[in-house]
Amino acid sequence: MNLGVIAAGDGRRLKNEGINEPKPLIKVFGKTLLERVLDISKNYNFDSCNIIINEKFKEEVENSEIFEKYKEIKINCIYKSTPSSLHSLNALKSFLSGDSFCLMTIDSIFRELEFDSFIKQAKENKESDGLIAVTDFVDDEKPLWVKISNDKEIIGFSSSQENSKFVTGGIYYFNKGIIEKTDIAISRNLNRLRKFLQYLSETGAKLKAFSFSKIVDVDHRNDLLEAENLLQQN
Repeated sequence: MNLGVIAAGDGRRLKNEGINEPKPLIKVFGKTLLERVLDISKNYNFDSCNIIINEKFKEEVENSEIFEKYKEIKINCIYKSTPSSLHSLNALKSFLSGDSFCLMTIDSIFRELEFDSFIKQAKENKESDGLIAVTDFVDDEKPLWVKISNDKEIIGFSSSQENSKFVTGGIYYFNKGIIEKTDIAISRNLNRLRKFLQYLSETGAKLKAFSFSKIVDVDHRNDLLEAENLLQQN
């Protein structure tokens, strides 16, 4: 299984709140977000760690020499600005096709014990096309709500809450063959990862949900304290 990491955003919201470091280099509980995903890749023995980082941050990321500290793992890094999160995933296609993969956004902070259970279930996930992390902790301005059956099958995704209490959490597992569908989705102008998930659901992909108690996306200054409090509970 490979790991894909999306970090192609420009961190505009954090910069507007006075945090000028590139998002991959922002520290949470003593480690940068980049170090955190590299630790995950190492600790869970992913075959490779494949990251797309906004090209405007290339010099600062390279100068940080963080990648030099992780020579024992296979790292493929693309520096590129993309028009959407789906385009970012598509840019990693050459590294992620041909095998199952775990995908996460670089700013997703979660409890390691829950991620451990997520990966174990993903590895046993032979009958469905993917496993999607969900949480009932909602702090996103525009969350993607998930409708789930009693046996954890995903019925659909929606921008409105309706009868759902769960939202997506920025952590995903997909079986072999799913990433090739990003080409079709982009050709249909489905230019966000959330729309890709909706497309998969609507075209018959079998997706299951895995519940995390809490996942924090580091998009605002206040999220840093929330994320550190969560990590202290590990």
